[in-house]
Amino acid sequence: MSRTVLALALIAAVGCSGTAPADPAVTVLARSQHCDLNLSWQRIGATSELPPALPQVGIFEDSTTLVISMGSQPTGGFEIVLPETATRNPDGSGIRLDVRLNAPPADAMVTQALTSPCALIRIDTPPTTPLEVHFSGTAAEARNVR
Repeated sequence: MSRTVLALALIAAVGCSGTAPADPAVTVLARSQHCDLNLSWQRIGATSELPPALPQVGIFEDSTTLVISMGSQPTGGFEIVLPETATRNPDGSGIRLDVRLNAPPADAMVTQALTSPCALIRIDTPPTTPLEVHFSGTAAEARNVR
């Protein structure tokens, strides 16, 4: 009796593990501390102009390319923290990208220069896939970025 239960549990576990597609990978193509963009995120198409601070890269039709920018910041020490994968919505309606925007601690020693941190990323999902970008972190809370 116990072997039958164990066999059924094993079949159920193996059968369930392969059904859900993997979360799409996030690849950082470039980063810069001086992007001169005043936007939170923007999808980039094949004909889009990238800021001079970012290298021109091939835009692939089978993936989504984004620029994420913190806009102008008063000092150094601001950073964009990206996950290794985007998360598929449970209902299959698209993907969600959770991005942390961190500000330096109040007592941190930072460069006294204007910066505008940004990142150019690729997500392994077609550009027609609905995308939600959610911001959190100390810099997002200070600016009420959503």
